[in-house]
Amino acid sequence: VEAARRATEAAKIKVDADRLADAEAKLLAAQEAQKKAEATAKQLADAADKAKRDQEAREKAAREAAARKQAEDDARAKASAEAEAKRKAEEEARARAAAVEAKRLDDLAAAEARRKAQEMSPGRVFRDCNDGCPEMVVVPAGSFMMGSNEYDSEKPPRTVTLRQNFAVGKFEVTFAEWEACVAGGNKQPRDFGWGRGRWPVVDVSWNDAKEYVAWLSRKTGQTYRLLTEAEWEYAARARGTGKWTFGDDERRLGEFAWYSANSGSKTQPVGGKTQNAYGLHDMHGNVWEWVQDCWHDNFVN
Repeated sequence: VEAARRATEAAKIKVDADRLADAEAKLLAAQEAQKKAEATAKQLADAADKAKRDQEAREKAAREAAARKQAEDDARAKASAEAEAKRKAEEEARARAAAVEAKRLDDLAAAEARRKAQEMSPGRVFRDCNDGCPEMVVVPAGSFMMGSNEYDSEKPPRTVTLRQNFAVGKFEVTFAEWEACVAGGNKQPRDFGWGRGRWPVVDVSWNDAKEYVAWLSRKTGQTYRLLTEAEWEYAARARGTGKWTFGDDERRLGEFAWYSANSGSKTQPVGGKTQNAYGLHDMHGNVWEWVQDCWHDNFVN
């Protein structure tokens, strides 16, 4: 019985020991599982934290990239605005400069127009140079009755209008003036023993006269030419409507002209007689004068 009792107790003790060993094994297993679970949780937490940090880093990088792009866009916009402002400023400056230049040119043109108007004011006397240039008188524009019924070559009388003032030699061209042209290579005319210097030049052809005015143009930079027949008669009449510039009283002819009866049939120094109403001398008498026009038998049609 005792042996049986002892055997029973031993069996019970073994069972308890087995149960304890099993419980301990289970406890160890649970602890190990707990550790694994905690490790897994930690890994998950670390992964979540890393994912969060990565996300934050990406978001920060995105914000920084956006900020850089915005800064670049702002810089480009600013540069574009500054360039546009500079362009507009330069354009406005050019416009102002152009306006100033246009005004300067307008002022110069106006001044030149005033100068020319003053230069070509009727009655003005001038020379374009002091070494051979003739003295000139500005004759006003106007209308007159040209020609007459006295000679066939002057018929018919007709109204002629000269629309611009023009300058005419105050005197007939003198030998002294012509010789300045001769020094430039033109013909030396004869004086037939009548006199040179202030005497009117003679022995010159129409072509010689054309060469002289061409030489004057080259010398002065102005435009010289022979008068047309209409200009010559207008200047000779000087607003007169009679046979001569002073009217029809032939007894006064000696006041204004050198002719055979009072000159000894010789030329005389220019300017020795009374000037006409335009300030021109010797438009009657002394020497005949060339004009630009070709000869016409009359002026019909």
